[in-house]
Amino acid sequence: GRLSVTDISALPKLPEFFSKLNEVEAFVASVDADPKHVAKGHRVIDFFRGACAATRKDMAAAGVDLAKLPRGLLHGDMSFGNFMCPTGGGPIHLLDFEEACNDACVIELAVTIAFMCVTKPPDLDLALVQPLIEGYATGRGAEFNSDERKAFNFAMRVALLGTCLWRFETYAPRRVHSRTPVAPSLSVPPSHSVSQH
Repeated sequence: GRLSVTDISALPKLPEFFSKLNEVEAFVASVDADPKHVAKGHRVIDFFRGACAATRKDMAAAGVDLAKLPRGLLHGDMSFGNFMCPTGGGPIHLLDFEEACNDACVIELAVTIAFMCVTKPPDLDLALVQPLIEGYATGRGAEFNSDERKAFNFAMRVALLGTCLWRFETYAPRRVHSRTPVAPSLSVPPSHSVSQH
């Protein structure tokens, strides 16, 4: 079945996922401003700085504005760990709405592909991507328009940057004062390109 929300005015105001780019830039600024910041000197700071600047520059050059694309209520974290699948069959439950937001639908697709279609990191499994695109379009009742297809790779970049920041803030600070890693090392994914047909 499909979840249908007919009156979103009754819901609390949700953030925009695109603000993830603003969050990454704000994090970099906070590190720059604090000489004692735990992340001072970490190589990922320069990566964040360059990736955010490049994403904004490339979006402007391509004439892409995620804020003007068709919008909807997004889960924001469609990863395998957020699905509960009964072993004997039955309804599949979606968990963890911490990243729920109101934003461009193409961003939800980008997040989902980033999390669920990388079977041999860092490469996307394109055999999984196309059915997911088709299924998502069917589920929302509309094909992706030309502006959404044009914006897809940028939505993917924003999604991956937001995920990188979450992983860094969650795991890296706790390892700074410990010689024993408490979580997997931060992996900064390269940019991906998915052709849209």
